Amino acid sequence: PLAYIFDSGSAGWNRYDQAFNHVRDNLAEGDQVMSMHPPASWLYLDQSDYYLVQSSPKLIVRPDGELGDRYTGAIWLDTAEAFNQTLAGDRRIWLVTQEFWLFNSYDGYLQQQILGQMDKQWGEGGVWALSSRPDHWPLAKEAEVILNTEFDGGARLLGYTAKPSQPSPGGVTYLTLFWQGNLPFGAKVLVHLRDADNNTVAQADHFIYDNKVPSSRWGDLLKNDEAIRDGAALALPPDLRPGRYRLLVGFYHPETFARLGVIDDQSGESAVVLGEWMVE
Repeated sequence: PLAYIFDSGSAGWNRYDQAFNHVRDNLAEGDQVMSMHPPASWLYLDQSDYYLVQSSPKLIVRPDGELGDRYTGAIWLDTAEAFNQTLAGDRRIWLVTQEFWLFNSYDGYLQQQILGQMDKQWGEGGVWALSSRPDHWPLAKEAEVILNTEFDGGARLLGYTAKPSQPSPGGVTYLTLFWQGNLPFGAKVLVHLRDADNNTVAQADHFIYDNKVPSSRWGDLLKNDEAIRDGAALALPPDLRPGRYRLLVGFYHPETFARLGVIDDQSGESAVVLGEWMVE
């Protein structure tokens, strides 16, 4: 019954009413909404723009020829590429979804785009409300540089992709790191750009997916030993001098700053040297 599904007084996962109420209270002109349950979005917001589901969609052909949700006509999205294209632009996109399905019903690439490009604004009872980040950018699908470096405990850095590949003073390098194996929950990722004297001239330390993945879902994130795409935006100072630079990546404890060891460490400081960059 509808009253059971949306009863905010019941314990458990059914908190869609509160999630949509949060979106409604923060919805600005021009914002758009996507959900796995477009009718619920329409019920609470009088708005349902996108239907984000990969398994067993209920569809109709819209008047414009697009496939959409059978009940509301919300445009159907079922791939990471379609999701990325929808997020492209200046408008804010909201997503209301059940936590279980976020970690179990989307393929890894789509799931990681959601976690990498959206902020968790509200979450209770197994339902999340997320919104696109103002500075969002899509994670790369494939690693352009292969490393296969292993850390103590079983975490592996498979490789990375940097866009643009040639850094420039005052620019931003968008780095997608490809992880696999037993990633340490709660550890912070170190991303440092070092000059010839080993001074850190830029850094983008961060938690994987901004620490929004709860410990109860960490295993779901790492299931099937799939590569985990992790994004870091490295802002370079405008006065960065020409020369050769090294890019280092590692893990450390956010309270003690103790580094996670690297097997066959070549950096001398428990980090992985991704490579050298020449700034001209």
